[in-house]
Amino acid sequence: MKKRLLHISKVLFAIVMSFMLVGMNTVTALTTNAPDTVKMGVETLSPKYLGGTEIGFVTLADGTVVFCLKALAPTPNHETLTRGEEVDGGVRYILQHGYPNVSITGEASKDRYITQIALWWYLDRINGYGDDSLSPDANLSPNLKITGEDPYGVRPKAKSLMEQALQHRNDKLPALDFQLKTEGSALTLSADGTYYQSGLIWITSNAKVSNLVVSANGAPAGTKFVDQNGKEKTTFSPNDKFRVIVPASSVKDMTLEFSIGVGAKVSTDTAYVYKPSDSKKQSIAITYTKSENVTKTTSFNLIRTGVKISKQDIATNKELAGAKLVIKDQNGNVVEEWVSTGEPHYIYDLPTGTYTLEEVEAPEGYQLSTEKIEFEITKDGLVKEVVMYNSAVPEVPVPDTGVNDGVLPIAGASMMILGIGLVYRHAKKRA
Repeated sequence: MKKRLLHISKVLFAIVMSFMLVGMNTVTALTTNAPDTVKMGVETLSPKYLGGTEIGFVTLADGTVVFCLKALAPTPNHETLTRGEEVDGGVRYILQHGYPNVSITGEASKDRYITQIALWWYLDRINGYGDDSLSPDANLSPNLKITGEDPYGVRPKAKSLMEQALQHRNDKLPALDFQLKTEGSALTLSADGTYYQSGLIWITSNAKVSNLVVSANGAPAGTKFVDQNGKEKTTFSPNDKFRVIVPASSVKDMTLEFSIGVGAKVSTDTAYVYKPSDSKKQSIAITYTKSENVTKTTSFNLIRTGVKISKQDIATNKELAGAKLVIKDQNGNVVEEWVSTGEPHYIYDLPTGTYTLEEVEAPEGYQLSTEKIEFEITKDGLVKEVVMYNSAVPEVPVPDTGVNDGVLPIAGASMMILGIGLVYRHAKKRA
């Protein structure tokens, strides 16, 4: 492959450049996993954007745009190339931030030209060729790097891309993984006591992550995932933060533990060198996306908040039935009321806060308790025990009158009868 590349006055430059820009090591942005082999197409000539120089544009047989790594070896047109080693971070950077992945000027041909020049310039720099080097082994002459006319303004754009690539030369590929982050494993009860919720959950990764698919394992019925706005979802974007929600009514035991799974496709762009069977011909480098499906799990737990209310006889400590009791929150609102049954009464899923136990009606035979017992529900989830006592109503005492208690009343009654008889007799005589 022979191309006239530079219009310069010195014959030496013309000869040197005719060898420099002939064959091509190429790189392309494929979106599929790297194949074992690729089939080359043929090159075409570019417009003369810089220094009056046209360069070769090369594609694979399927039309995929590729870029050259070296200008001396002949291009293996129509040949099959085999995958070899990975390229460095600088080459990857140019491919990822050049044509066709990024629009530099808005003109495809010009962007392709800039990307190719940047790539050659980068390779010259890392191989020790200065911008003023006349070495025939350099990819670019000073005409393209410094002195040649630049009517389309491509040189500063190519140089900028090259210099940025130098900063990324030693970049390593990110791991095909992500980290699952949480604000903790404990679920807490909502303010209204209707559900338990986790802290925020999110992921971090240096690779590209597709949408997250979430699921719960071993969780109670009604468990769901919500975003930061409370909207229920099963799929989240990589930048989303979300929570897991468990209905309080679905929690039957005092403790609960379950796990969630977060799955996503993780991918990264890399590039491999592809080589022809003839080592004298051009090798190319092709970028591609490699990916892996990753799933991470984490566990959550909760301990139900609650209180045990015991209504007891103050003398015997026996449980009492028939007492009407109420529990009020710190605002005086009744949150629970019941009649004791002779067994302790349990109340679960009370939101954290301060509460008061009061008796409204006493059990039969007992005095009403005027005591107001205050207790607190805390986040530790431990069941508090509160005991309220009642005293029995006192019995009315019977006076002690001795052994003759029955004689005096009888004698008194006899005297009254006798007196009535005398009065009646006296009244009869007068009549």
